[in-house]
Amino acid sequence: MKKIITSLTILVVALMTMVGSVNAASVVVSPATSSKITAGQQVKVTVTAGGEGAKYKVAYDTSKFTFELDETKKDKTITSINPNYRETGELYVVALSTTQTLIFTAKVDITTSSTLPFTIKELTSVGADNIDSMQTTVTVTPASPTPTPEGGEGSGTSSEEGEESSSEADNDSDSKGKYIDDNGNEITEIAQAGTTYFVGAAIVLVALVSGALVIRKIRK
Repeated sequence: MKKIITSLTILVVALMTMVGSVNAASVVVSPATSSKITAGQQVKVTVTAGGEGAKYKVAYDTSKFTFELDETKKDKTITSINPNYRETGELYVVALSTTQTLIFTAKVDITTSSTLPFTIKELTSVGADNIDSMQTTVTVTPASPTPTPEGGEGSGTSSEEGEESSSEADNDSDSKGKYIDDNGNEITEIAQAGTTYFVGAAIVLVALVSGALVIRKIRK
C-alpha cells in the first residue's frame, strides 16, 4: 500500500511540474549575444505568457533602441500599445495570444562591452499567476584584436640587416672614393705626397750620379 501511495505522489508531482513548465511565462531576445550591434539592426523580444492573453509593460533603453510599431503590428494578436511609449520609454502591451514578438531597432552603433536589458513588468495572463518582473538582455562582447605574431620580430632583424648593408655600401664608397691610413684617418694629400717622394728620389739620384763622376775624376 505504501508503495502505491508513493508512486501516486511521484506521479502527481511530475504532472504538476509538467503543467507548470508548459504555462510558465518567459521572455527571450534575439540576438542574445553579439560582438557588436549596428545602427538599424533589429532586435526581437519574444514574450510568452503563462495563460491566455497577456497585459504587460516593457522597459528598455531609449537612448540605444527605438520601438518599431509597424513591424510589431504585423503580429495581429497584439490588440493595443500605448501611444506615448516614445515619451515614457515604456510600452504597455495588450495581446490576445500566449506569445508575442516585439521589434526594436538599434539607434546607434554599440561596439563596446554592454549589457542591454529588456524588462517585462506587471505581466498578467488569464489562468496564470501574475509576474511582477522578468528580464532578458542583449550582451555585446567585442571581438578580441588579433595578436601580433611572434615572427614580427623578424622585421626588426630585416631592418638591422638593411642598415648593415647600407653601412657596408657606405664603407665601400669610402674605400673607392677615399684613401684611409692605418689609423682610419682620411688621406687628402696623396698627390702632394707623391710629388714630394718623386722630387726626393730625383735629388738622391742626382747626388749619386755626381758622386760617381767625382770619383772617376779622382781616379784619373
